[in-house]
Amino acid sequence: MRFRIQTVLVDLGSARMGDQQLTANEAGVIEELRKAGGDTVSRLHLYKEVWGYTRMPRGRAVDFVVMRLRKKLEACGASAEMIPTVRGRGFRLLGVSEDDAADAPVSSPAASPQTADRLPDLLAMDRPVDAFIGRSEELSELQEALSEHPLVTVTGPPGVGKSRLVLEHLIASGEPFIGISSTDMASEREVRARLGAALGTQASGDVTARLADAPMRTVFIDDADFLASQPLQAIPRWLRSAADLRIVVTSRRPLGVRGERLLRLAPLPVTDAQALFLQRAAEVDVDISPSELETVDAVIDALDSLPLALELAASRLRVLDLAGLQTALSQRFQLLRRRGGGSSLLGALESSWRALSASEQAALTRLCCLRGAFTLDECAAALEGLEGFWIDLLESLVDHSLVQHLGEADGRFRTLWSVSAFVEESAEFDDRAVARQHVAGLLSTTDWGSRRLPDLLAAARWPEAGAAAQACRYRALRVGLRTGRFAAARDALAVGGASASPADIQALSLLARLAAGPSLTEDAADTGLDRRVQDALLDTAACLRWSTSEPGETPREQLADCLEAARRAVEAGDWSAALEAYEDGLDHEGGGHDFGLLPLQLVRMLSLGRLGRPVASRVSEIVGLAQEAQDTGMSSCALTSLLLAARFHRDVPDLTALDAIAPARIGLDPAGRASLDRAWALAGA
Repeated sequence: MRFRIQTVLVDLGSARMGDQQLTANEAGVIEELRKAGGDTVSRLHLYKEVWGYTRMPRGRAVDFVVMRLRKKLEACGASAEMIPTVRGRGFRLLGVSEDDAADAPVSSPAASPQTADRLPDLLAMDRPVDAFIGRSEELSELQEALSEHPLVTVTGPPGVGKSRLVLEHLIASGEPFIGISSTDMASEREVRARLGAALGTQASGDVTARLADAPMRTVFIDDADFLASQPLQAIPRWLRSAADLRIVVTSRRPLGVRGERLLRLAPLPVTDAQALFLQRAAEVDVDISPSELETVDAVIDALDSLPLALELAASRLRVLDLAGLQTALSQRFQLLRRRGGGSSLLGALESSWRALSASEQAALTRLCCLRGAFTLDECAAALEGLEGFWIDLLESLVDHSLVQHLGEADGRFRTLWSVSAFVEESAEFDDRAVARQHVAGLLSTTDWGSRRLPDLLAAARWPEAGAAAQACRYRALRVGLRTGRFAAARDALAVGGASASPADIQALSLLARLAAGPSLTEDAADTGLDRRVQDALLDTAACLRWSTSEPGETPREQLADCLEAARRAVEAGDWSAALEAYEDGLDHEGGGHDFGLLPLQLVRMLSLGRLGRPVASRVSEIVGLAQEAQDTGMSSCALTSLLLAARFHRDVPDLTALDAIAPARIGLDPAGRASLDRAWALAGA
């Protein structure tokens, strides 16, 4: 039976609509709608005639089939409105006309011998025309697995290239095979119909028997995640009926069928990912220079080296440059999709998320709070308190390809950045808040938390984590300063924002600046130290201006001017002018902004050193300045920063040895001692 919907030819004999293959249920629905001659056909009628049900079942199988038919109509150039819904009644089919060549003989692909050249007729997917890059080891592993096992399932996260890998192997082998895309299938009947069409038998025929005599020795079932359980349960029967039959399946999780051989596909290695991205960029006439490869690597890392994500991102280079593409990754799920609603990373992740139980979703939400790889011990702590055994939850997430097992001897795992970004957007707010509170508490208190500096910085930005977030901030400061990762320490300072006092920010900022290089020395050519002092002056001036609420020439504005004058003097190497700026700044002490004097004390020590005063003499200057600070009422934070400055003199390795500035000798109040203790702890003294 052949007819047209608008200009699209529908051939029910070969189950095709234009260039689109129809499933058995789709062909049955379209035929029932055509026979109605434009009248409304009820859902119950379709269930009875196409599915064989005697009463209305639960579910929405008819609606899903109609939705797929509309998409296929659009893909062929017709309007989806040709199958309108009649609310409360059913569906209609419009735009039907007889085909002029209705009497012409129709050749079925299944009727002729199958060869590699006829693969597109067998597959419900397009044969790839672009270059296949990398995966040589995986291709060899797949070939070996298929030679030794009758059933091989290739698993991996969405977008990792499972289907393309299998298709490349089958095409390269040159052997005939039956290809089935299960995306549009819901029942064993549809799978049997597709197999029957390929084997030259009817849908109701004995497919199992035909498999034993078929010239095809391989069946490829793509995207088995969308397949109902009945055809999967039939796989062992098919294998028993044909001793030489091989079935290769792609899925995000194992089928759980006995005798199944799993092949887990990981993201591309960096070199292959870079080659793929450059190749796809060249296909849209974009040449990337060697100087831009660092940005390319950053994009690849952000996209987890997933082939689908890389290809979709590279296609955007038609309108974006590399810097614009990198910025647009903040909206990755809008960016990583094909125009017209084709391949989408978001759609793949959504289906995987819906397949999880509530406990599994909660477990994934917690694990996504850990950036980079994590160990089994860290995983056990993160999943503590959830319903279900934590190993079962982890194993299930690995099986769903949402958590990667890195395969290292010590048992390390990770979640992809795209998965973490999806969970952050999709998890319920309350669930995400509970997860962040739990993980932030672990990061701020456990031994392994101190080894996860990026996680500490991320947790410090979680308002849902409350006090645990602040604890993560201070721990990030300690870790950053003690291990010399001062950029991270600066990030931890920035997290404080308006919630941290300017004095705290400046004291810790000065410490980070001092620690970011060698100790204070007598070397007049120590330009690196000069640069650090200039940065500290610049930081403090900015902090002063940010905290100024009154317009005009306020004391804070005036002190900021002194700091900038000192910075210019240090930059010019005019140490006398730097000392003058220091003296001017002393006029603005007190008034709640004395933290601005901290870098000026450093300017004084530096200037005296440049003018010939040795380090030992400058240490004595610290003693005098500390006493002066106490006598003139400067805050304990000012004294703290002086002590921290002394901490980094090479001649004073032990801060506690300076008896002259010990808290007991100066007579700090309890609040001052607390501030000093915290500063010493941060400095690792």
